[in-house]
Amino acid sequence: MPRLTTTGRLFLAMAIAFYFSALTSQSSLLLLLAGVTLGCLIINFFIARSSVKNLTINVPPVTHLCEGERLTQPWQIANAGKRPAGFIQAESPAGILFRTVAVPGKTQSNIVPDLIVKKRGVFTLSQFTLASLAPFGLVKAVRRLQLPGEVIVGPAVYLTRTPHAAGYDAMLGGKFKGHRPAASGTYFAGVRPFQEGDSLRQVHWKSSAKGQGIMVKTFEEELSGRISFILDNGQPGAEKILDDAIRAAGSAMFAAHDDGHQVEVIDLARLDLLLAPPFMDGTELLDFLARIPFAPKKIEPDHFQTAIERVSKRSAICLVATAFTPTLASAIEQLQAHHRHVSLYLPAGSKRPSHLDGVPVFIYSEQEIVECP
Repeated sequence: MPRLTTTGRLFLAMAIAFYFSALTSQSSLLLLLAGVTLGCLIINFFIARSSVKNLTINVPPVTHLCEGERLTQPWQIANAGKRPAGFIQAESPAGILFRTVAVPGKTQSNIVPDLIVKKRGVFTLSQFTLASLAPFGLVKAVRRLQLPGEVIVGPAVYLTRTPHAAGYDAMLGGKFKGHRPAASGTYFAGVRPFQEGDSLRQVHWKSSAKGQGIMVKTFEEELSGRISFILDNGQPGAEKILDDAIRAAGSAMFAAHDDGHQVEVIDLARLDLLLAPPFMDGTELLDFLARIPFAPKKIEPDHFQTAIERVSKRSAICLVATAFTPTLASAIEQLQAHHRHVSLYLPAGSKRPSHLDGVPVFIYSEQEIVECP
């Protein structure tokens, strides 16, 4: 709906003042000035409304960012009208996305929104508005659009140490060496006589040509560990702590990926498990972390039990908590009783629980994780 700008309200006041002054002084010149001023407002009203009416915006269906990053994917703005649309600006609850002086008629152009998203989460464009102030900036015509795209903002991860892993499996590209020879790999270990079941691709032809039988190549065994992350969903009034916890979890997960480990993550509100094998694209992992809700509620023991049952039975467990609770302590004791390796992550200001012998405790803040002595 069109509305007057600050300058437009000033022009309207001037038009009213000229009109009443003309009535008082019987001056046709003042009446002419009142008519010209009011005419500018009317012209601005119709042109601005026509401009936004003929504009359409096409946005990427999904945009992936991390906290503090600027949008980089261009949006397409098209003018279906014959006349240019001018003084266009796009707005959202986060602020002004872009401004453009003019969009010629029957054309389209690409614009990169000037927006930096500082908070993790998934944001829709349902409150997106398009406005025009053409041609004089006196009247602002606004059109609300329901755009289908969403902006997924993952946590801003940082460098940190890799958590302890367990449940090592043979995996090509794994960064840990086993004790058994493998049929394929990165590091050549030697040759051995051909055995039933060996592939012809393993044959080492140079050694086989020496007349001692067919020899095949062997490689050093490459192993990859398993690490499972279990996150709670925040405490009442502490949404920032949850964001810090998710940044810490994401940083530890990417460190584990860099070392070739398989990562699993589950939160106690949704209880959905994401399996992230080594060397995968981190976009899916950041997407999962971006969607973790702030759901401050009492965590019951059955939540932990369900999460523990869903993760790998041989993985090391990283509990990323926003507070240390009796339920959390009970879950740790249960995991230790089953000989699972457990690491505990607590927010800044927490102290090491005195009765958790043998459990590594780490303290996380907004951009750092340190081990608690």
